[in-house]
Amino acid sequence: MLKLDSSSQTSSPKNSSNSINHIKLQAVLIEKKALRYTPAGLPVQEILVSHQSQQGEAGVNRQIAFNCPALAYGAVAIKLSALPEQTLILFEGYLAPQYGMQSRWVLHIHYFDIEGRSEINEV
Repeated sequence: MLKLDSSSQTSSPKNSSNSINHIKLQAVLIEKKALRYTPAGLPVQEILVSHQSQQGEAGVNRQIAFNCPALAYGAVAIKLSALPEQTLILFEGYLAPQYGMQSRWVLHIHYFDIEGRSEINEV
C-alpha cells in the first residue's frame, strides 16, 4: 500500500516546513547492493523493492505494479542488509529525488516491519 499521510494537515503546500511527506509501502525486497559506508562512516544500504496491489479509484479497481529504489542509513541499513531477497516488508519513510535526477524518486527508509516484528525506527 502506497500511502501519503495527510491527516491533521491544514497548512498550505507552499509552507514546506509543515508539509507532509510520509510513505507506507508494503513491498518485496528484490535486489540489494553491498552495504557501504559514507566517508563519515555512516552505513548505507541501497535496495530495490517490488510492489503489487489492487487499488480502488473512481469506483474502479486498478492493478498496480512497480519497482522502487530505496535506501536506508545507520542502524536501519545494517538491519536491512541482513535480510534475504524475496522478503515481504512494510516500509515507512519519505520520498526524495534521486541524487542528480529530479525526475526520479527514492524511498528513504526510517522504519520497516516483517510480519509483526518491528525493526528500528531511526529518525
